[in-house]
Amino acid sequence: MTERSTATMRRSTRTRLMTRQKLIDATRRIMMNRNPEAATIADITEEADVGFGSFYNHFSSKQDILDAIYDSCSADFVAVARDMISDESDVTRNISYLLRLVLCRSRADHLWARCMAKELVASDTYSSDFSRLFRTQFSVGKQLGQIHFLNVERALRMVFACLHGAIQDILAHSRDQSFEDECIELSLRIIGISVMQAEVLASTPLPNQFALVANEQSCQNSSGMTDDQGGIRL
Repeated sequence: MTERSTATMRRSTRTRLMTRQKLIDATRRIMMNRNPEAATIADITEEADVGFGSFYNHFSSKQDILDAIYDSCSADFVAVARDMISDESDVTRNISYLLRLVLCRSRADHLWARCMAKELVASDTYSSDFSRLFRTQFSVGKQLGQIHFLNVERALRMVFACLHGAIQDILAHSRDQSFEDECIELSLRIIGISVMQAEVLASTPLPNQFALVANEQSCQNSSGMTDDQGGIRL
């Protein structure tokens, strides 16, 4: 292969990645301003200023591009959450931190909140890394006798339903933040933590370094750059 043909391929690859990223960035902007389910592929390509047919060179459907954004937001949460609870042996506090992280980030970043709202009700949620993070803490806490319930999967569904309701309130532009503590307290009581302990945990803030991360607008403020394989890098 000649140097000219190699350079041509590199330009072609760069152009392809740039077009893909323009589509992702356009979809992010649309999701910030309206329900993504109501947007059409034509809306996305118009916002991205690319030809309609170019969309299908990168994504098979609107759901495909939405899934790429949802997956990147979920992966971002899991990475932060794992760091946050890695040195904390108190499982009950771990769970309260996870719950608060979800709610704080949702209030700071409504695009992220929409992604999490979808994650919490998706049919494959309970096999995701997001779910496994909670499931691990639930299982360890049950084994240690720190939390008390009959069935892990049932407990997950009830806690996720509580979180989903709280996120919907946030997306409705509720200014009342007291319900976030109430959501955490109720979720902790669902998994068998006493009323008194749940109240204390629900009023415990995140550690300072993670409070800052929780309030970053990770999805909407991301640079949207891609890695060498064309994946989204937040």
